[in-house]
Amino acid sequence: MNSQALSFASPEQPHVAIQTPPRCLQCGERTGIGFTLPSNENGNGYRPYYTCSRCGRFSCFGDMRGVLAENPTCFCNDGMQFSRRVISGAEGRRAGIPRSIFYHCATGGCHFFEYMTNDWGEILIYSGPATRRELIFEGF
Repeated sequence: MNSQALSFASPEQPHVAIQTPPRCLQCGERTGIGFTLPSNENGNGYRPYYTCSRCGRFSCFGDMRGVLAENPTCFCNDGMQFSRRVISGAEGRRAGIPRSIFYHCATGGCHFFEYMTNDWGEILIYSGPATRRELIFEGF
């Protein structure tokens, strides 16, 4: 894959379109920022993320990792409409299929979700190493 992030953004910089914490799509409450544990097994150690303090729903990551110019656009009507490319965890909770590659709204502003598929419509599964360095290099 080895894709390039948006030309103006470093993958680890704060997300350029998130000026204030997004609102939770489930309950409407403002989200708060947290950081993933260094021991995160999905290669996401130390990443900033937004989650709802009222209902606990994950909103989005707060960086530019996986936000690529070739990604599909999300449903948001204002701001940056690029989605984020992500790999589901080994248990597949987020996308339903372990290690599947999918896109979702990069800013937590809408319910956009789409699997990444090959030319035959098959859902792509990530089989490489899940280290932070490798995932950034691969565009995640």
